[in-house]
Formats: sequence, C-alpha cells, structure tokens
Amino acid sequence: MFLYRMFYYTVILSFFFIFITTTIYPKTIVVDNNPNCLLGICFSCIDTPRPFSSINKALKYANSGDKIKICKGTYQESINIKKNDITIQGVESQKPEDVLINSGNKDGIEIIGSHITIRNLAIKSNKRGIYGLWSSNGENFFQDLVINSRGDGIYISHGKSQHFKNLKIISGNKGIYLGYSVSGRHTFENIVINSKSDGLYITNDAY
Repeated sequence: MFLYRMFYYTVILSFFFIFITTTIYPKTIVVDNNPNCLLGICFSCIDTPRPFSSINKALKYANSGDKIKICKGTYQESINIKKNDITIQGVESQKPEDVLINSGNKDGIEIIGSHITIRNLAIKSNKRGIYGLWSSNGENFFQDLVINSRGDGIYISHGKSQHFKNLKIISGNKGIYLGYSVSGRHTFENIVINSKSDGLYITNDAY
C-alpha cells in the first residue's frame, strides 16, 4: 500500500510540474518543416526534439509570453495569431529571407491578439502581408521583415502604438497603413517601401 501511494503521488506531482512549466513560464517553441530525423526522433535547426511542422500548430500550443522560433524553409500557410504577448521570429542566425511565409490568396499574418512581435522573416501574399484586425488593441512590434504583397504591406485597423524597424516592403497598394482607430506614438526606423499607392498612410487619430 505504501509503494502504491508513493507511485500515485509521484504521478500527480509529475503532471502538476508539467502543467506549471508549460502553461505559466514562458517557453521557446521551434517550428521546422524539414527536420533531421533518425529512428523516429526529429531534431530541428537548433537541436530541439519534436519540432512543430507548421507555425499555426505551434500557435495552438503557445501561451502568453512564449517565443516561436522558425527554422529555414518555406511555409505554405496563412498565420492567425489569436493570443496576446507572442513572439514569432526566424532563428537569430538566419537572414529574414531564409524563412518565407507564402500565404497564397490569404493575408500572410492576421493579428487578433495584442503585444505581438514579428521579426526576422519574409512574407509573400496575394492579399495583405500583415493585417491587424479590429480586436488588436495593443502595441505591436515589426522588425527585420521582407514583405511582398499585392495588397497593403502592413494594415493595422485598431490598436495603440505600433513600432516598425528594418523593413523592406513591396506592395501593390499601401506600404504601411494605420487605420482611424490606431492611436498612440508610433516609431519608424530604416523603412524601405516600394508601393503603387501611399508608402506610409497614417490617419487623423494616429501620430
């Protein structure tokens, strides 16, 4: 009976530890759609076992404060961020062009959460590169990005201060468009835009 109880409490404590470490403390999640696999065990570009094969799958597992690091490759998906305080980035040792999000006829990245950081990757889209939806009401950070889109490069419809640094945008419409419900003090540093409409369009409520 004593051994049974010890086993029981050990299992309970193990599940409690896993729950605490995966839901409370920020973690790094790795995405690699071409990992090195041996005997059913796969390792990514930064030697993490069992990486996620898509960015959206990693987002379902992510919690507030987590970082999603993406290994080199082309990812055929439209990214939907519905959580807060999430970072999505290419691995630090890579160039932005090493990670390509190719979303086809959908927006490259849709942001519904707030306090989102996107950096060190490239986006190709027949629609908008990045679209911040109506419930995106916090600060967002965009850094070291290469965007090629037929629609707006970046369109934020609602939110507070937006921060842009080291961006290259080729756009079939506006380069960066901040809507009427975007307020606060924005920052722009080292931005290169080639667009068929306004390169930078900031409405009356933003400054």
